Amino acid sequence: TAGLRLSSPAAGANNYAIYSSAAAQSVHAGNVRIGSAVAPTVALDITGAALISSTLGVTGDTTLSGTLLANESSTGATQILLNNVNAGTGAAAGINVLVPATSTTGDAYFSATVAATKAWSWGLDNSDSDAWVLSENATLGTSNRLRVAVGGAVSLGGALTVTGSLSAEGAAFTTIPDGIRVVDGGASATGATNGLMAVFDHGTAGVEAIVQVQNVVAAE
Repeated sequence: TAGLRLSSPAAGANNYAIYSSAAAQSVHAGNVRIGSAVAPTVALDITGAALISSTLGVTGDTTLSGTLLANESSTGATQILLNNVNAGTGAAAGINVLVPATSTTGDAYFSATVAATKAWSWGLDNSDSDAWVLSENATLGTSNRLRVAVGGAVSLGGALTVTGSLSAEGAAFTTIPDGIRVVDGGASATGATNGLMAVFDHGTAGVEAIVQVQNVVAAE
């Protein structure tokens, strides 16, 4: 049953099935589908692409079954901005990347890529005991550079350079095959500023602060 049915005019740039130039509002109580003759299932059901040239406002949840793609054709940056405009002291904004509990290998992660050049990814590696991983690859677990295990243990996949002070408490290092190199902050090894490595104990009875230095160069 059709309350209003219009015959289809021939397609053309200036041919319209419905055209209104009135400034008054238009209200439609039922569901509407655009792009297909199939019955709509929601208030606005669009079959095909939709182009919005201004702001899209969403006051409820957004359900996405495909890929969310933001394209920028100008030289400016494409951005996704989460802005909580609430003025309360507890106002927050966040992105939660979630995979189902039934997944054993699917990761929850982010990635950054320069096309055909370099990619980095970071996030929760589901197949690596749920560790947080930073990888020099588009896929977690490949070329890992930093790994934080559940519980806090941290491991690095490369060299560590520290500018400034580095402090540690407890048994920080047990075996360091490549040693620790301390370099002064002067212009050369003979400068007025010397490199310094200091080890302190905290006064615990029976505990000593020890630095063991061993020359590993074979005697001539």
